[in-house]
Amino acid sequence: MRNKLFPFFTFIIGLLVLVNSQSLWGDFTGSISTEYRLYPQEGLFAGQSQHNISGVFEGEYYTTWDDSRQILTVKPFIRWDQSDDHRTHMDIRELSWIMVRGDLEWRVGLRKVFWGVLETNHLVDTINQTDFVENIDGEQKLGQPMVNMSWSQPWGLMDIYVLPWFRERTFPGSGGRFGFPFTLGPAAYESGNGERHVDWALRWFHIIGRWDIGVSYFKGTSRDPILTLGFPMYVLMEQFSTDIQLTLDSWLWKVEALTRNQQGVGYTAGGLGFEYTFYGVYETPIDVGLLGEYHFDERGLKGTTPFQNDMFTGARIVMNDVFGTEFLGGVFMDLDTTSALYRFEGSRRFGSRVKGYLNVNIFQRISSEDLLFFNRRDSYLEWGVTYFI
Repeated sequence: MRNKLFPFFTFIIGLLVLVNSQSLWGDFTGSISTEYRLYPQEGLFAGQSQHNISGVFEGEYYTTWDDSRQILTVKPFIRWDQSDDHRTHMDIRELSWIMVRGDLEWRVGLRKVFWGVLETNHLVDTINQTDFVENIDGEQKLGQPMVNMSWSQPWGLMDIYVLPWFRERTFPGSGGRFGFPFTLGPAAYESGNGERHVDWALRWFHIIGRWDIGVSYFKGTSRDPILTLGFPMYVLMEQFSTDIQLTLDSWLWKVEALTRNQQGVGYTAGGLGFEYTFYGVYETPIDVGLLGEYHFDERGLKGTTPFQNDMFTGARIVMNDVFGTEFLGGVFMDLDTTSALYRFEGSRRFGSRVKGYLNVNIFQRISSEDLLFFNRRDSYLEWGVTYFI
Protein backbone atom coordinates (compact mmCIF):
# COMPACT_ATOMS: atom_id res chain seq x y z
CA MET A 1 0.00 0.00 0.00
CA ARG A 2 1.20 3.48 -0.79
CA ASN A 3 2.75 5.32 2.15
CA LYS A 4 0.58 8.37 1.52
CA LEU A 5 -2.43 6.44 2.82
CA PHE A 6 -0.81 5.69 6.17
CA PRO A 7 -1.70 9.11 7.69
CA PHE A 8 -5.33 8.36 6.93
CA PHE A 9 -5.06 4.96 8.65
CA THR A 10 -3.29 6.52 11.65
CA PHE A 11 -6.01 9.13 12.04
CA ILE A 12 -8.79 6.54 11.97
CA ILE A 13 -7.01 4.21 14.39
CA GLY A 14 -6.23 7.05 16.77
CA LEU A 15 -9.84 8.22 16.71
CA LEU A 16 -11.09 4.74 17.47
CA VAL A 17 -8.61 4.29 20.32
CA LEU A 18 -9.91 7.50 21.92
CA VAL A 19 -13.54 6.51 21.48
CA ASN A 20 -13.04 2.90 22.49
CA SER A 21 -10.00 2.94 24.77
CA GLN A 22 -11.42 0.39 27.18
CA SER A 23 -13.01 -1.99 24.69
CA LEU A 24 -10.41 -2.85 22.05
CA TRP A 25 -10.45 -6.56 22.86
CA GLY A 26 -12.28 -8.38 20.11
CA ASP A 27 -12.16 -11.36 17.79
CA PHE A 28 -9.42 -12.09 15.25
CA THR A 29 -9.63 -14.60 12.43
CA GLY A 30 -7.44 -15.10 9.42
CA SER A 31 -6.08 -17.40 6.76
CA ILE A 32 -2.77 -18.28 5.11
CA SER A 33 -2.73 -19.55 1.52
CA THR A 34 -0.11 -21.03 -0.78
CA GLU A 35 -0.73 -20.97 -4.53
CA TYR A 36 1.02 -22.46 -7.53
CA ARG A 37 0.37 -21.37 -11.12
CA LEU A 38 1.45 -23.23 -14.24
CA TYR A 39 1.43 -21.40 -17.57
CA PRO A 40 1.67 -24.00 -20.38
CA GLN A 41 2.90 -21.45 -22.94
CA GLU A 42 5.95 -19.24 -22.84
CA GLY A 43 5.17 -15.62 -22.07
CA LEU A 44 4.68 -13.12 -24.85
CA PHE A 45 7.22 -10.77 -23.25
CA ALA A 46 10.75 -11.28 -21.94
CA GLY A 47 11.20 -12.33 -18.33
CA GLN A 48 7.76 -13.92 -17.90
CA SER A 49 7.96 -17.23 -16.02
CA GLN A 50 5.91 -20.35 -16.74
CA HIS A 51 5.88 -21.36 -13.07
CA ASN A 52 4.91 -19.19 -10.15
CA ILE A 53 4.46 -19.63 -6.40
CA SER A 54 2.86 -17.05 -4.15
CA GLY A 55 1.57 -16.77 -0.60
CA VAL A 56 -1.31 -14.79 0.88
CA PHE A 57 -2.24 -13.68 4.38
CA GLU A 58 -5.73 -12.32 5.09
CA GLY A 59 -6.99 -11.32 8.50
CA GLU A 60 -10.01 -9.82 10.19
CA TYR A 61 -10.19 -8.08 13.56
CA TYR A 62 -13.69 -7.31 14.81
CA THR A 63 -14.96 -5.73 18.02
CA THR A 64 -18.15 -4.04 19.19
CA TRP A 65 -19.16 -1.78 22.07
CA ASP A 66 -22.00 0.56 23.04
CA ASP A 67 -24.45 -2.39 23.09
CA SER A 68 -23.18 -3.44 19.63
CA ARG A 69 -24.16 -0.08 18.17
CA GLN A 70 -20.52 0.71 17.37
CA ILE A 71 -18.27 -1.65 15.43
CA LEU A 72 -14.59 -1.63 14.50
CA THR A 73 -13.39 -3.89 11.67
CA VAL A 74 -9.85 -4.25 10.30
CA LYS A 75 -9.06 -6.55 7.34
CA PRO A 76 -5.38 -6.61 6.25
CA PHE A 77 -4.25 -8.33 3.07
CA ILE A 78 -0.67 -9.29 2.13
CA ARG A 79 0.60 -11.18 -0.92
CA TRP A 80 4.15 -12.31 -1.67
CA ASP A 81 4.79 -13.33 -5.27
CA GLN A 82 7.82 -15.22 -6.58
CA SER A 83 8.03 -13.60 -10.02
CA ASP A 84 6.37 -10.19 -9.98
CA ASP A 85 7.43 -7.44 -7.57
CA HIS A 86 4.25 -5.52 -8.42
CA ARG A 87 2.11 -8.49 -7.36
CA THR A 88 3.93 -8.56 -4.05
CA HIS A 89 1.82 -5.99 -2.22
CA MET A 90 -0.26 -5.24 0.82
CA ASP A 91 -3.57 -3.53 1.30
CA ILE A 92 -6.08 -2.70 4.00
CA ARG A 93 -9.25 -4.13 2.51
CA GLU A 94 -11.22 -2.66 5.39
CA LEU A 95 -10.50 -0.39 8.33
CA SER A 96 -13.84 0.99 9.34
CA TRP A 97 -15.83 2.34 12.26
CA ILE A 98 -19.60 1.86 12.16
CA MET A 99 -22.06 3.65 14.42
CA VAL A 100 -25.78 2.79 14.45
CA ARG A 101 -28.28 5.34 15.73
CA GLY A 102 -31.93 4.50 15.09
CA ASP A 103 -32.55 4.19 11.35
CA LEU A 104 -29.17 5.79 10.51
CA GLU A 105 -25.88 3.95 10.16
CA TRP A 106 -22.59 5.84 9.80
CA ARG A 107 -19.49 4.16 8.34
CA VAL A 108 -16.09 5.86 8.26
CA GLY A 109 -12.75 4.51 7.00
CA LEU A 110 -11.70 2.10 4.28
CA ARG A 111 -14.40 -0.28 3.09
CA LYS A 112 -15.45 -2.53 0.24
CA VAL A 113 -18.89 -1.93 -1.27
CA PHE A 114 -20.50 -4.20 -3.85
CA TRP A 115 -23.26 -3.23 -6.28
CA GLY A 116 -24.78 -5.54 -8.87
CA VAL A 117 -26.39 -8.91 -9.54
CA LEU A 118 -24.58 -10.45 -12.54
CA GLU A 119 -22.19 -13.37 -12.07
CA THR A 120 -19.43 -12.75 -14.61
CA ASN A 121 -19.16 -8.99 -15.16
CA HIS A 122 -19.88 -6.55 -12.33
CA LEU A 123 -20.82 -3.70 -14.61
CA VAL A 124 -22.35 -1.25 -12.12
CA ASP A 125 -19.90 -2.01 -9.28
CA THR A 126 -18.25 1.42 -9.21
CA ILE A 127 -17.07 2.39 -5.72
CA ASN A 128 -13.90 0.29 -5.27
CA GLN A 129 -10.83 0.06 -7.48
CA THR A 130 -9.87 -3.30 -9.02
CA ASP A 131 -6.81 -5.07 -7.62
CA PHE A 132 -5.76 -6.22 -11.10
CA VAL A 133 -2.55 -7.99 -10.05
CA GLU A 134 -4.69 -10.43 -8.05
CA ASN A 135 -6.80 -11.63 -10.96
CA ILE A 136 -8.09 -10.30 -14.27
CA ASP A 137 -11.68 -11.32 -13.42
CA GLY A 138 -12.18 -8.08 -11.45
CA GLU A 139 -13.36 -9.87 -8.31
CA GLN A 140 -10.61 -8.53 -6.03
CA LYS A 141 -10.96 -4.90 -4.92
CA LEU A 142 -8.85 -2.38 -3.01
CA GLY A 143 -10.19 -0.74 0.15
CA GLN A 144 -11.78 2.65 -0.59
CA PRO A 145 -11.57 5.59 1.87
CA MET A 146 -15.10 6.85 2.47
CA VAL A 147 -17.71 8.39 4.69
CA ASN A 148 -21.00 6.55 4.20
CA MET A 149 -24.41 7.33 5.68
CA SER A 150 -27.06 4.62 5.32
CA TRP A 151 -30.71 5.49 5.99
CA SER A 152 -33.19 2.63 6.35
CA GLN A 153 -36.87 3.35 5.67
CA PRO A 154 -39.94 1.25 4.75
CA TRP A 155 -39.60 2.55 1.18
CA GLY A 156 -36.01 1.35 0.86
CA LEU A 157 -32.39 1.76 1.90
CA MET A 158 -30.69 5.03 0.90
CA ASP A 159 -26.89 5.29 0.92
CA ILE A 160 -24.82 8.46 0.52
CA TYR A 161 -21.08 8.10 -0.11
CA VAL A 162 -18.34 10.73 0.08
CA LEU A 163 -15.06 9.34 -1.31
CA PRO A 164 -12.15 11.67 -0.44
CA TRP A 165 -9.24 9.74 -1.94
CA PHE A 166 -8.79 7.88 -5.22
CA ARG A 167 -6.97 4.54 -5.45
CA GLU A 168 -5.01 3.74 -8.62
CA ARG A 169 -5.46 0.35 -10.23
CA THR A 170 -2.67 -2.16 -9.61
CA PHE A 171 -0.87 -3.51 -12.69
CA PRO A 172 1.65 -6.35 -13.25
CA GLY A 173 5.34 -5.57 -13.44
CA SER A 174 7.60 -6.16 -16.44
CA GLY A 175 8.13 -9.83 -15.52
CA GLY A 176 4.56 -10.51 -14.48
CA ARG A 177 1.92 -12.34 -16.47
CA PHE A 178 -1.07 -10.38 -17.84
CA GLY A 179 1.36 -7.55 -18.51
CA PHE A 180 1.89 -5.11 -21.37
CA PRO A 181 4.58 -4.65 -24.06
CA PHE A 182 5.52 -1.35 -22.43
CA THR A 183 6.29 -0.09 -18.94
CA LEU A 184 3.47 1.96 -17.46
CA GLY A 185 4.43 5.44 -16.33
CA PRO A 186 2.91 7.47 -13.48
CA ALA A 187 -0.84 7.93 -13.53
CA ALA A 188 -2.38 11.05 -15.04
CA TYR A 189 -5.71 12.64 -14.08
CA GLU A 190 -8.26 14.80 -15.83
CA SER A 191 -8.97 16.52 -12.52
CA GLY A 192 -6.47 19.12 -11.39
CA ASN A 193 -6.81 17.69 -7.88
CA GLY A 194 -5.56 14.30 -9.06
CA GLU A 195 -6.11 11.53 -6.56
CA ARG A 196 -7.46 14.06 -4.04
CA HIS A 197 -10.57 14.75 -6.11
CA VAL A 198 -13.62 14.17 -3.89
CA ASP A 199 -16.04 11.72 -5.51
CA TRP A 200 -19.56 11.04 -4.29
CA ALA A 201 -22.36 8.61 -4.92
CA LEU A 202 -25.99 7.85 -4.08
CA ARG A 203 -27.75 4.49 -4.04
CA TRP A 204 -31.32 3.40 -3.36
CA PHE A 205 -32.07 -0.29 -2.81
CA HIS A 206 -35.37 -1.99 -2.05
CA ILE A 207 -36.90 -5.47 -2.09
CA ILE A 208 -40.45 -5.49 -3.43
CA GLY A 209 -41.91 -8.98 -3.35
CA ARG A 210 -39.78 -11.08 -5.71
CA TRP A 211 -37.88 -8.03 -7.03
CA ASP A 212 -34.50 -6.75 -5.75
CA ILE A 213 -34.03 -3.26 -7.21
CA GLY A 214 -31.02 -0.94 -6.99
CA VAL A 215 -30.65 2.53 -8.54
CA SER A 216 -27.30 4.35 -8.26
CA TYR A 217 -25.59 7.60 -9.19
CA PHE A 218 -21.84 8.26 -9.20
CA LYS A 219 -19.90 11.44 -9.95
CA GLY A 220 -16.11 11.49 -9.80
CA THR A 221 -12.97 9.84 -11.13
CA SER A 222 -13.53 6.73 -13.24
CA ARG A 223 -12.04 3.55 -11.81
CA ASP A 224 -11.38 2.30 -15.37
CA PRO A 225 -8.09 3.77 -16.66
CA ILE A 226 -7.48 4.64 -20.29
CA LEU A 227 -3.99 3.45 -21.28
CA THR A 228 -2.54 6.33 -23.28
CA LEU A 229 1.10 6.43 -24.46
CA GLY A 230 2.24 4.06 -21.74
CA PHE A 231 0.52 5.57 -18.71
CA PRO A 232 -2.93 5.11 -17.13
CA MET A 233 -5.22 8.12 -17.56
CA TYR A 234 -8.10 8.53 -15.09
CA VAL A 235 -10.89 10.77 -16.40
CA LEU A 236 -13.89 12.29 -14.67
CA MET A 237 -17.29 10.69 -15.22
CA GLU A 238 -20.95 10.89 -14.31
CA GLN A 239 -22.91 7.64 -14.21
CA PHE A 240 -26.50 6.52 -13.66
CA SER A 241 -27.05 2.79 -13.22
CA THR A 242 -29.55 0.17 -12.16
CA ASP A 243 -29.39 -3.49 -11.15
CA ILE A 244 -32.48 -5.68 -10.87
CA GLN A 245 -33.01 -9.30 -9.89
CA LEU A 246 -36.28 -11.22 -10.13
CA THR A 247 -36.67 -14.51 -8.22
CA LEU A 248 -39.22 -16.96 -9.63
CA ASP A 249 -38.99 -20.32 -7.87
CA SER A 250 -35.87 -21.98 -9.38
CA TRP A 251 -35.21 -19.03 -11.73
CA LEU A 252 -33.11 -15.94 -11.13
CA TRP A 253 -33.43 -13.23 -13.80
CA LYS A 254 -30.82 -10.46 -13.69
CA VAL A 255 -30.26 -7.10 -15.37
CA GLU A 256 -27.57 -4.43 -15.01
CA ALA A 257 -27.48 -1.25 -17.10
CA LEU A 258 -25.71 2.09 -17.03
CA THR A 259 -25.38 5.33 -18.90
CA ARG A 260 -22.06 7.13 -18.46
CA ASN A 261 -20.68 10.46 -19.63
CA GLN A 262 -16.93 11.13 -19.68
CA GLN A 263 -14.80 13.56 -21.66
CA GLY A 264 -17.98 14.97 -23.17
CA VAL A 265 -19.03 11.63 -24.67
CA GLY A 266 -21.93 9.55 -23.44
CA TYR A 267 -22.52 5.84 -23.89
CA THR A 268 -24.62 2.99 -22.53
CA ALA A 269 -23.68 -0.52 -21.46
CA GLY A 270 -25.57 -3.39 -19.92
CA GLY A 271 -25.92 -7.04 -19.21
CA LEU A 272 -28.72 -9.51 -18.69
CA GLY A 273 -28.71 -13.08 -17.52
CA PHE A 274 -30.41 -15.95 -15.81
CA GLU A 275 -29.67 -18.83 -13.46
CA TYR A 276 -31.88 -21.90 -13.24
CA THR A 277 -31.19 -24.38 -10.44
CA PHE A 278 -32.08 -28.06 -10.37
CA TYR A 279 -32.34 -28.94 -6.66
CA GLY A 280 -31.61 -32.45 -5.41
CA VAL A 281 -30.64 -33.92 -8.79
CA TYR A 282 -31.66 -37.59 -9.07
CA GLU A 283 -32.74 -37.52 -5.41
CA THR A 284 -29.22 -36.65 -4.24
CA PRO A 285 -28.09 -33.60 -2.21
CA ILE A 286 -26.49 -32.15 -5.38
CA ASP A 287 -27.77 -28.87 -6.83
CA VAL A 288 -26.96 -27.94 -10.44
CA GLY A 289 -27.40 -24.39 -11.70
CA LEU A 290 -27.34 -23.40 -15.38
CA LEU A 291 -26.10 -19.88 -16.11
CA GLY A 292 -26.34 -17.65 -19.14
CA GLU A 293 -25.37 -13.99 -19.47
CA TYR A 294 -25.01 -11.47 -22.28
CA HIS A 295 -22.94 -8.28 -21.97
CA PHE A 296 -22.79 -5.30 -24.32
CA ASP A 297 -21.07 -1.92 -24.51
CA GLU A 298 -22.13 0.74 -27.00
CA ARG A 299 -18.48 1.68 -27.64
CA GLY A 300 -17.80 -1.71 -29.20
CA LEU A 301 -14.17 -2.67 -29.73
CA LYS A 302 -13.10 0.90 -28.87
CA GLY A 303 -14.18 0.50 -25.25
CA THR A 304 -12.09 -0.15 -22.14
CA THR A 305 -13.74 -3.51 -21.43
CA PRO A 306 -13.58 -6.86 -23.24
CA PHE A 307 -17.33 -7.30 -22.61
CA GLN A 308 -18.57 -5.25 -25.56
CA ASN A 309 -20.67 -7.99 -27.24
CA ASP A 310 -20.03 -11.19 -25.30
CA MET A 311 -21.98 -14.17 -24.04
CA PHE A 312 -21.27 -16.48 -21.12
CA THR A 313 -22.73 -19.96 -20.69
CA GLY A 314 -21.85 -22.20 -17.79
CA ALA A 315 -22.92 -24.29 -14.83
CA ARG A 316 -22.57 -24.28 -11.07
CA ILE A 317 -22.51 -27.55 -9.10
CA VAL A 318 -22.98 -27.51 -5.33
CA MET A 319 -22.49 -30.92 -3.73
CA ASN A 320 -24.05 -29.89 -0.36
CA ASP A 321 -21.67 -32.25 1.43
CA VAL A 322 -19.80 -31.78 4.70
CA PHE A 323 -16.74 -30.67 2.71
CA GLY A 324 -18.52 -27.73 1.03
CA THR A 325 -17.54 -28.95 -2.44
CA GLU A 326 -18.45 -26.53 -5.24
CA PHE A 327 -17.65 -26.14 -8.94
CA LEU A 328 -18.27 -23.32 -11.43
CA GLY A 329 -17.30 -23.48 -15.07
CA GLY A 330 -18.17 -21.99 -18.41
CA VAL A 331 -17.04 -20.15 -21.52
CA PHE A 332 -17.05 -16.50 -22.63
CA MET A 333 -17.60 -16.03 -26.37
CA ASP A 334 -16.96 -12.72 -28.13
CA LEU A 335 -19.69 -12.37 -30.76
CA ASP A 336 -17.68 -9.82 -32.77
CA THR A 337 -14.41 -11.75 -32.97
CA THR A 338 -13.21 -15.33 -32.59
CA SER A 339 -12.04 -14.84 -29.00
CA ALA A 340 -13.01 -17.33 -26.30
CA LEU A 341 -12.12 -17.68 -22.62
CA TYR A 342 -12.80 -20.91 -20.75
CA ARG A 343 -12.95 -20.67 -16.98
CA PHE A 344 -13.25 -23.26 -14.19
CA GLU A 345 -13.25 -22.86 -10.41
CA GLY A 346 -13.51 -25.59 -7.81
CA SER A 347 -13.03 -25.82 -4.04
CA ARG A 348 -13.33 -28.35 -1.22
CA ARG A 349 -12.65 -28.33 2.52
CA PHE A 350 -10.41 -30.87 4.24
CA GLY A 351 -11.35 -30.87 7.89
CA SER A 352 -12.34 -27.69 9.71
CA ARG A 353 -9.25 -25.57 8.92
CA VAL A 354 -8.01 -26.51 5.44
CA LYS A 355 -9.50 -25.72 2.04
CA GLY A 356 -8.16 -26.68 -1.37
CA TYR A 357 -9.06 -24.95 -4.62
CA LEU A 358 -8.39 -25.21 -8.34
CA ASN A 359 -8.73 -22.46 -10.96
CA VAL A 360 -8.26 -22.77 -14.72
CA ASN A 361 -8.26 -20.00 -17.34
CA ILE A 362 -7.81 -20.90 -21.02
CA PHE A 363 -7.54 -18.24 -23.75
CA GLN A 364 -8.35 -19.45 -27.26
CA ARG A 365 -8.32 -17.74 -30.67
CA ILE A 366 -7.84 -14.28 -29.17
CA SER A 367 -8.34 -11.69 -31.90
CA SER A 368 -5.87 -8.84 -32.42
CA GLU A 369 -8.85 -6.47 -31.97
CA ASP A 370 -9.56 -7.83 -28.50
CA LEU A 371 -8.32 -6.15 -25.30
CA LEU A 372 -7.09 -9.59 -24.20
CA PHE A 373 -4.74 -9.89 -27.19
CA PHE A 374 -1.63 -9.23 -25.06
CA ASN A 375 -2.78 -12.05 -22.73
CA ARG A 376 -3.29 -14.69 -25.41
CA ARG A 377 -0.45 -16.83 -24.02
CA ASP A 378 -1.46 -16.39 -20.39
CA SER A 379 -3.67 -19.46 -19.98
CA TYR A 380 -2.94 -21.01 -16.61
CA LEU A 381 -3.71 -23.78 -14.16
CA GLU A 382 -3.71 -22.74 -10.50
CA TRP A 383 -4.13 -24.79 -7.39
CA GLY A 384 -3.81 -23.70 -3.81
CA VAL A 385 -4.35 -24.56 -0.17
CA THR A 386 -5.75 -22.25 2.50
CA TYR A 387 -5.27 -22.78 6.23
CA PHE A 388 -7.75 -20.94 8.46
CA ILE A 389 -6.34 -19.61 11.72
